[in-house]
Amino acid sequence: MATAYEKAKAKAASLSQTASDKANAIGGKMKEMTVGNSTYDDDTPEGKEQQSYMTQTIEKIMMEMTKMKGIINECGYKIGGMNVTLGLPPAVSMIVKKEGSTYLSADDLDGIIERERETLSSTQTAVIKSFKMAGKMESTIRKTGMELA
Repeated sequence: MATAYEKAKAKAASLSQTASDKANAIGGKMKEMTVGNSTYDDDTPEGKEQQSYMTQTIEKIMMEMTKMKGIINECGYKIGGMNVTLGLPPAVSMIVKKEGSTYLSADDLDGIIERERETLSSTQTAVIKSFKMAGKMESTIRKTGMELA
C-alpha cells in the first residue's frame, strides 16, 4: 500500500505532466498563429492570408491616424511618430508631442468632438478624449510643483 507521501508525489507528477502537456498544446497553437514563424511559409495560402490581414489592418489604422493630423494640431499636439507591432492582431501606437505650454480645456475638446462627430471614428474620438485626460493629469501634477516632460 502506498504511503501518503508516495500518493502526493504521484499526484504532483501527474499534475505536472498535465500542466506541461497543456502548456505545450497552447505553445503549439500560438506557434501556428505566429506570422513569420517557420510554421507559415510565405508562399502558403495561410501565410499570404496572414500577411495580407496584417498589412491591411496596419494601413487602415495608420491612414485613420494620419487623417487626424489637422485635429491633433488643433488640440495642441503634433504627431511625433508611430510604433507598429507586428502580431495577431497587429497594433499601431501614435506618439504625440505637446506644442505650447497650455492644454485646451475639456470644454474646448468636447467642442471639437461635437463639431467633428459626423466624421470622427471611435478611435479618433478616443484620441481626443485622451487629450482631456492628459490635461487633467498635467493639472494634478502641476499642483505638486512638477511638470510632465
